[in-house]
Formats: sequence, C-alpha cells, structure tokens
Amino acid sequence: MESAQRSSDIAEGVASRLAEDLVHAHKAHELFRATAIEPAESLGVLAVRCVRFALGWSFTLLMATLCLAGSIVGLRRLAYTGLGRPWAQGLLRMSGMHVSVEHPERLAGPALFMSNHHSFIDVIFVVTLLPRTSRFVVRKELRDIPLWGWAAGDGLIALDRSKPGTALDHLKTGMAELPEGWSLSIYPEGTRTKDGRLSPLRKGVFHIALQSRLPIVPIGSWGAAGIIPLGTILPRSGPIETTVGEPISTEHWRAEDIDEHMAELRAALAAVTDASRRRYEERYGVCEPKRRVGSALHELVGLRPRPAAPARRN
Repeated sequence: MESAQRSSDIAEGVASRLAEDLVHAHKAHELFRATAIEPAESLGVLAVRCVRFALGWSFTLLMATLCLAGSIVGLRRLAYTGLGRPWAQGLLRMSGMHVSVEHPERLAGPALFMSNHHSFIDVIFVVTLLPRTSRFVVRKELRDIPLWGWAAGDGLIALDRSKPGTALDHLKTGMAELPEGWSLSIYPEGTRTKDGRLSPLRKGVFHIALQSRLPIVPIGSWGAAGIIPLGTILPRSGPIETTVGEPISTEHWRAEDIDEHMAELRAALAAVTDASRRRYEERYGVCEPKRRVGSALHELVGLRPRPAAPARRN
C-alpha cells in the first residue's frame, strides 16, 4: 500500500513538471512569434525603415572602402581589427537598436564564442561584443557580398552550405590559420531558428573545440528576430537582450564523449537564451513589438522598457 502511494506521488510529480515544461515552451514560442511576425505598417514607418536601410548600407560601403584601402597598403588585418567594431556599432545606432548584456566580463578571449541564431542581425551585433581579434564563421553568401564581404574577408571563415561535406574541412583549415591569441565566433545550430527553439547543434563545432582546446563561452540572445524577421531585409528598431554564460573548459574533452559534450553545451546555450527571453519579457512584454508599430515616431524612438509597477503601500 505504501509502495503504491509512493509510486502515485512520483507519477504526480513527473506529470506536474511535464505540464510546467509544456507551458514554458508554449510561452517562449508565443513570445518569439510576437517579436518575429511582421505586422502591417504605415507608410511613415516604412519610410523610416527604408531611410535607415539606405544609411546603413552607405555607411557599410564607406567602411568597406577604408578597409580595402588598408589592404592595398598592406594593413588588411589592422584595418579589420580597427574598423570592424566601429562599423557594427554605427549600424546598430543608425537602425535604432540597443543591446543589453548580462555578464560582459565573461567575453574575454581567446575563446570559442558560441551563440544561438535568430536573425541576420546576429552577425552584426555580436561583433560589438566580442574581442576585436575574433574571426566569424559565416555562410559563403555573406562573404560574396560586394565590398563588405571582400573587406571583411580576413575576419571570416566562410562555409558553403551547398557542399555540407566540406564544412568541417573548412573549419579545420580556418582554425589552423587562426592567429595566436585570436578567438572564433560560431553559431553551432548552423542556421537561423524559425520558431525560437534551439535547433540541433552541429557536431563539427565540437571537433573544432577538440582541435583548439579553447574554452567555450555560450551566448544567448532574444529580440533579434523582431529586428530583421525571416524573409525581410528592412531593419526595425528595438532591443536585444543578451546573456553570457560561464566559460566551459575543453581541456579534458575526449572524442568518444562527444554526445555528452553536445548535451552540456546545448544545456548551457538553452539556459542563457532562456535568461535573455525572461528578461526581455519582463522589460518589454509579449505584445509590445506589435503595439509599437503604429507611427513613424514610434519607429524612431524604438521600444522602451515598461515602467515599473508602483510599490504597494502597507
């Protein structure tokens, strides 16, 4: 009898935890949709976004030209490390984006910085966070963008997704050519998520960790999907919440334990992403991104934190 009661209590506990996990997953999915869905816009809002897009590309062409000029005179690496961060910071300001970072002190290199991937804008705002001496793993199409891709070539390791069998070889070659003391930024999911959930991680990044023995720093962000949603190119103003996790040592990793290491990194990425999602929700609310797209003034001002609730009087 006592054994049956204990089994019943355990079953109830498991069912309760499962229900909580389902509610949490549904809530995260709805929040992602609220930030990612492209709402109907007025002509004023669309005009603001078009102007910002044009300014951003003009600024990009200017910085790319300066970087190429540095390459011509033999200062390609110096031009990249000196102009990369100012370029990314300028684009964020022009587009009305602002990034809040929890635990920025953990962003010291050299390290393997592994981030979740929600939007094209991830590739830009992460540049403002990481050490200047960092290279970024990107898809080949980004490197082929005229001027920008050529200028940033020294800081990119480009992967051809049409030839998946060559990705690991390109990664290993890029690691072998990585200057001493430099860091590498990777999106271990390999592509952008469509629903906010963490996609399966690619095993290639773990071979890179084994090869380099650099610590892995997990970075989780939330809000980027609302800046440039899938299928669009015009940026929207808004916030991005980012959380940096504790570095994960790879000194004692072994190839035969790759599944265990993948589970460890996935859990770390999920934890920092969830921390950013909760902070985003607390500060801005689920429906705020839709509500703000009402006028050009709202688009210029951007999304701001909700006022704190007044303290209750006893």
